[in-house]
Amino acid sequence: MNTTLRRALAALLCFLLLFSLAACPAPGGTGDEDDAYTLTRVSTGVYRCEETGVVYHRAPDCYLPGQMSRRPYAIYESDATRDVYFRLGAESADKYLVLADEKDYYPYNFIVAEDYDMPTLTEMEVSEVWICVADAERFWADANVISKMRLGERVNFVVAAYRDGEAAILPTGAPEICVQLIFRSEKYTEFYYYCTYYSFGEGACYLYEFETERCVRVADDLFDGYALEMK
Repeated sequence: MNTTLRRALAALLCFLLLFSLAACPAPGGTGDEDDAYTLTRVSTGVYRCEETGVVYHRAPDCYLPGQMSRRPYAIYESDATRDVYFRLGAESADKYLVLADEKDYYPYNFIVAEDYDMPTLTEMEVSEVWICVADAERFWADANVISKMRLGERVNFVVAAYRDGEAAILPTGAPEICVQLIFRSEKYTEFYYYCTYYSFGEGACYLYEFETERCVRVADDLFDGYALEMK
């Protein structure tokens, strides 16, 4: 066999090998559900990935998952349910996963690795604050965004108001204004932080976060120049 023929055959074999590898996706989010990893339940709200050993628990309610991958990563099955979990964007799944259903995902379907600490609002380096309809089922959807705050100084002002505000007790009466605030970050694009803004009139305005029940009183001009009601 001459040298030219040997080289041609070697090139063909390399091509066939690469093609076979591309046609057989690796498990864990690179193929269909048949290639997904397996989650087992450790305890209520706690799951373990059998293949990687990573243990997940429910993310705090103050975080919303961002855009998920459309490739299944891991599946939890029991006699009553079959839950398919996906990566968040291109981020490594050893940090967090999200469960999707026919109605799309919800905050309580967001799970994070036990050894991963979610960043604080300050650590997120927030770049935008979205003001959203509070009582919408999917308040974070574009259709429910009332206005967007993108000016760095104003964004930092809102973050500081929540971070440094004096603790208060949220009034029990019906507020005049109630909106959800979504804090978005270019540093952490896989998830968002959110809390609720209440205004009871006469300068009684508050930021409240349900996971920790943190409540702070804020200035009534915190959102001056931004719409707080859908037109």
